[in-house]
Amino acid sequence: MKHIYRLALCFVLLAMSIVGVGAQSSTEALNIYAVAWSPDGTMLAYGIGYDHCEYDDVDSFGIYLVDSVTRELIHVFKNNVCPIISLDWSSDSQLLIANYGNQSMTVIWNIATYSYQTALPTTNMPISFVDRMHPDGTKIAHVSGLGTIDFWSPVTGEIFTQLDPYAIGFGQTFDIAWNSDGSQFVTAHNQGVVIWDNETLEKIRHISHPNLGLRAWADWSLTHNWIATTALDENLESQIYIWDAATGEVLRVISGHEATLTDISFAPDGVRLATSNRDGTVQVWDVSTGELLETYTNPNGEVYTVDWSLDGTQLAYGGRGGDEAAPTIVDVGEIVHPLTITSQYPQP
Repeated sequence: MKHIYRLALCFVLLAMSIVGVGAQSSTEALNIYAVAWSPDGTMLAYGIGYDHCEYDDVDSFGIYLVDSVTRELIHVFKNNVCPIISLDWSSDSQLLIANYGNQSMTVIWNIATYSYQTALPTTNMPISFVDRMHPDGTKIAHVSGLGTIDFWSPVTGEIFTQLDPYAIGFGQTFDIAWNSDGSQFVTAHNQGVVIWDNETLEKIRHISHPNLGLRAWADWSLTHNWIATTALDENLESQIYIWDAATGEVLRVISGHEATLTDISFAPDGVRLATSNRDGTVQVWDVSTGELLETYTNPNGEVYTVDWSLDGTQLAYGGRGGDEAAPTIVDVGEIVHPLTITSQYPQP
């Protein structure tokens, strides 16, 4: 019965959206649901697709790899018929982990050879949420539509252990984030936020989170023991909670978002937090004061994903597109034009 309920919940989430951002217009548009700067700062990866799976018109679909300085298109990995809903890198910037969402597939691409390296075995689930590489590069956490977290090898693709927060009462898992040294990780659920020990997978702390809603996001500051999570207030407007990971105390609640948050990302300084929103904006906050520092927009509508550059001076964000799609690169404090491709990509 519990398994059936999980499946039902998964299909409800799938019906709402592929990434928890809500149903889209029926008109075809190329969208970006994932962007990720490489840890060495030299590359930006982003995934292009429709808001649904498409098996005929997929010429523009793919994971695009761009030189972060010249903006030249280095390569396109052409393997998706469904949207790419999360991207992450190995710490040495040699592996790119792509979650193919509705294809229920996660693939690791080798950057040195631009080739397929391995994949997480596919399941019968119609959706998964995110894949995150551990800071030391030894394992990847895969958040599945069944609420389980599979820990698997980036070398062999083998699942070597599994955590099931759903089975112990925390509800569906939506997001996961490691602390700076990888000794702990946080998971966001519809029944709260949980901090876990990386080695033992034992629960360290459960934080009863108000009004998490049907989709929650989490990130962990790299310089402070702070966790940021998303929630809804009584008027169903989005909020950001900043927690002390050591005590579970709420340090700050940030309001002011007029629509549903779709992603959050701490800057490398661990104090600024970028949020993307269905209202078509990206906002940058100082979480120590709650001050709104910057607001940027997507002229095509909703924004689904945001990520910081290595030095914290730039943001990349993507969302609703049109006939073409490319992320917008922002110098923090100054808006720049959407990314322009300056050379044709080599054929995969």
